[in-house]
Parts: sequence; C-alpha cells; structure tokens
Amino acid sequence: MTINDYIILFLLNFLNQHEFLKEIENFIAHHDISDIPSNFYDWIVDDEINHSTLIDYLQSQYSDFSLNGIETEIVLAKHLLLNIKQYLDGNISESVFCYQFSQVEVHFFNHQRLFSNVVYYPEWLGNLYDVCDWCEETDWQDEQKQWFQQQLLQQSNIIQNWLTFNVQEA
Repeated sequence: MTINDYIILFLLNFLNQHEFLKEIENFIAHHDISDIPSNFYDWIVDDEINHSTLIDYLQSQYSDFSLNGIETEIVLAKHLLLNIKQYLDGNISESVFCYQFSQVEVHFFNHQRLFSNVVYYPEWLGNLYDVCDWCEETDWQDEQKQWFQQQLLQQSNIIQNWLTFNVQEA
C-alpha cells in the first residue's frame, strides 16, 4: 500500500485518525525525505487532519481523482485482498472479515460511477456477499471454515487478476 492508498482509506473512513497517523509515521520512518510530499506538513493542523488538503494532494497525483473513481476502486480491492490475507493467516475472524467486506460493498452502493439510477457493483467482489450472507458472530465448525477459506482463496485470485489488469491501466 502507498501513502496515497492510506489517504484514500482514511478519507473513506476505513482508517481512523490514529490509524492513519500511524501509517504516516511508518511512511516517514521508511522513506527518504525526498519521497515525502511537499505539502505533507499542511495535512495536519492543530492535531486535526485537513481533509481538503488531502483531496487537493490526491487530485495533484491523479488528474481526474474522485472518491468514486478507478483509483479508489483499486485501493479498495487492495484493502479487501489484505483482509483476505489477514483472515487466511488467522489474524481476523469470519465476522471481522465480513464486516470489512460489507464496508467495501457499502462504498459502491453509496457512490455511483455511471448513472444516478444505476448502482455500480464491481465484478471483483464476486460472490462474497453470498459467502458473508450467513456469517454470524458465533464460532464456526471446521467444515464451515474450510468452505469459507476456499471461497476467499478463489476470490483472492479474481481480485489479484483484476488488480493486475487495472493497475496497469490506471
């Protein structure tokens, strides 16, 4: 994930201010000063993050940037892929994964890209709605977990293929 990706996730409320600042600190710690955006110090004023400055910065990076554009879709696909990996690595539960998925899905329901009366639903989300539809916060049986893992592995491949094609295009 890039600094631009974290900015987008923050603007969409996928990261809270504390998480975003932690990512910025990590970015600074692992990059040369020349890699830090020139208006970086304008992003935070009086311990508050200036959203309009972040959007201005993103618009300077992407000529036609919007929170419902292709750049945002790419970031959300990467974010979902990271959540799949976290689940498969045993770092989050089924219910946490499904909550994260639902937040990605809600973004597309709330931000139409084509026409005002048409909801854009990315193909790379596949059947994750059905996979998470019966997700409960209770402990799952091994058979259910195996099926869930298989579904996420299949979807992970679809998302990776979509990203491979679209990151080259963006």
